Amino acid sequence: RMIENGKVPDTVSNNFKLQGMITNGKLLEALELAMQLKDKGVKPNVSTYNVMIAGLIKNDNLDCVKEWYEKMVKSGCHPNKTTFSTLVPFLCEKGDYELAFQVCSSMLQDRYCLLDEDGLQNVVNGLVNNSMVDKAKTLVKLGLAHSYYPYKLVLPDGV
Repeated sequence: RMIENGKVPDTVSNNFKLQGMITNGKLLEALELAMQLKDKGVKPNVSTYNVMIAGLIKNDNLDCVKEWYEKMVKSGCHPNKTTFSTLVPFLCEKGDYELAFQVCSSMLQDRYCLLDEDGLQNVVNGLVNNSMVDKAKTLVKLGLAHSYYPYKLVLPDGV
C-alpha cells in the first residue's frame, strides 16, 4: 500500500515484507514487489538477495536462484555467511559444483566472511567426485592460505 500511495519504505522494511510473503507461499508476489522496489529506487542489500534466494530455493528453482545470485554480485553486494549456508548446499544438491566453486573461491579470496568448514569440505568432496580435482585443490589451498581451516579442510584420500 505504501508504494501505491507514493511512499517507498526502506530496504529493511521491505526485506521483512518480502520474507513474510515468501513464508506465506507468495513467491511470485515477492518477486513482483522486489522488481517494483528496484524501479522505485529502493536498493536491495545482501539481506534482500538472501531472502529472495532462500525463497527460490524453497521453490526448487535453480535457474532463478542463479539469476538472483548473479544480480547480487553485479549489484556490488557481497555474499555473506547466510548466502553461503543457503546457496552452496542447494547448488551441491543440484550438482552445480561449478557455481558452488565460484561462490566459495570468491568468498575465500575476497575474505567476506568465514565459511562453514563442513560446507566447504562438502564442496571440495563434490568437486573431486565430479572430476574437478584442480578446483578442489584450489579451494583447499585458498582455505589453508588464510589459516581458516588448518585441521578439517583436506582433499579426499587418493587425490
